[in-house]
Amino acid sequence: MSSTVTALKDNTCFTYPRLRFTSSISPAHIATPNPSGYYAAAALRDHGCKIIGVIEHHHSFYNAKGLDVELIKKWLNDSGDPKDYPNQKELKSREEVFSEETDIFIPAAREGTVTEENQSKLNTKIVCEGANGPLTSRADEELTKRGVLIIPDLYANAGGVAVSYFEWVRNLSHMRFGRMEKRRKEYENASLISIIENSTGSRV
Repeated sequence: MSSTVTALKDNTCFTYPRLRFTSSISPAHIATPNPSGYYAAAALRDHGCKIIGVIEHHHSFYNAKGLDVELIKKWLNDSGDPKDYPNQKELKSREEVFSEETDIFIPAAREGTVTEENQSKLNTKIVCEGANGPLTSRADEELTKRGVLIIPDLYANAGGVAVSYFEWVRNLSHMRFGRMEKRRKEYENASLISIIENSTGSRV
């Protein structure tokens, strides 16, 4: 599950302690080994935040008193049918959840979640980019003009970006991770030997 300003699946919103927060995610993110939206929401919840909104690909949820993150996750994995969701009043449209007032908005699903066209509907103080490039450049400019603090994906999603890079390198070179580690150690050893030789003036 990813985070944004008012949702849990595609948008998740929490309050900590006087701070409201929202996040965005897609159904696939919850089912994957690294569901950043879900873990962001769960961590904030465990630290006293209130998740008030969630936006996913097909369904969105909102409850000003707080959403049950575990219930939504279980429902998405087990059924996903709106008829089976126990709290029918929490089911809202994406537009309703997206425009709810919040303090923190975390788009963690996909690129281009916030665009020049819909950024004016976003009512938040902070945007934390959990996905790669969830804000378009024009949306970023407009939000900045409005005084919204933007935490870029380079910081907020650095772990995911690093892993994606290593996967990209591995796929390009058809290289196993074990071989990459071996090359790193060889490079480190060669650098260490070079330092010793330069310091002592003799070859090792």
